[in-house]
Amino acid sequence: MKQFSTRTIILIVIAVISLGAVLYRGARLQQSALDADIPSPEFPPSPTFEEFNSQIRLLALEPMNGSNMAGVAAITREDGATSVDIEFSIPDSTNRESISMAAHIHEGTCGALGSVVYNLENVIGGLSHTILSVLFDEVVGSPPRIVVVHAGPSLPSPSVACGEIVEAAPMVEIGAEDEMLTVPEGGSGTTSGSQSSNTAEDSAVEARSFKEFDISGRNFEFSQGEIRVKKEDFVRINFTSAGGFHDWTIDEFNAHTEQVASGNRSSVDFIADKAGTFEYYCNVGNHRAMGMVGKLIVEE
Repeated sequence: MKQFSTRTIILIVIAVISLGAVLYRGARLQQSALDADIPSPEFPPSPTFEEFNSQIRLLALEPMNGSNMAGVAAITREDGATSVDIEFSIPDSTNRESISMAAHIHEGTCGALGSVVYNLENVIGGLSHTILSVLFDEVVGSPPRIVVVHAGPSLPSPSVACGEIVEAAPMVEIGAEDEMLTVPEGGSGTTSGSQSSNTAEDSAVEARSFKEFDISGRNFEFSQGEIRVKKEDFVRINFTSAGGFHDWTIDEFNAHTEQVASGNRSSVDFIADKAGTFEYYCNVGNHRAMGMVGKLIVEE
């Protein structure tokens, strides 16, 4: 049997006593902390709606053109920039990760889409995150503007959902108790598992006929002098400059493409929600006066 020296035994005893003293002191300190009258931490007050509204805008993306697809968007103030996040509902029966949908901030309203102001990252698998090198107030402070999601990964592609960027709408909560979502009052955005208080009649969206036109322009004429559509048609104009610096503009529907140089292209979407004959034109310099015009005929 192995024999321990007197020195070894003394060291073991000292170690055991020291450990016991440490454990005892720790237990006393823990109990003292529990017995002490420690005040509850003070939390900052909840932000007012005005403060909240100056930092973030939440909007419902409602179905367009009979898509039955919806989502939500959050526009958030960043340090010298603005972030735009989109969460989009995609049926479980589809391969979510394989679906890519183009997204933009447009001028106009969901009833009269204007030109693209900012390009956003495509919605892939139902999600999109974009950082715009633009101040928050510039993005949200020039209404009317809208967030639009398209069916395909690039333009031209029909719009499937749209939400208007409101200046300061009252906020309401919708959804199940375990999954709440705050959107502007009157919105019908939903996420998986949430329930909207809106009825089916409230959220129904009328399917529209989609009409798409490819038009080019050169000094000082358009390739098509006349376009015919039906009232309430969803119209897309794909404009290409065949020579010179031009655009395509129609005032009555608040629609215009970007001004592009030779060989470049820009598109604009709008809904022909009024019947009649309307003039479209090039809004560069005196091109309209020089005869660069055409007619949009909207039939009942």
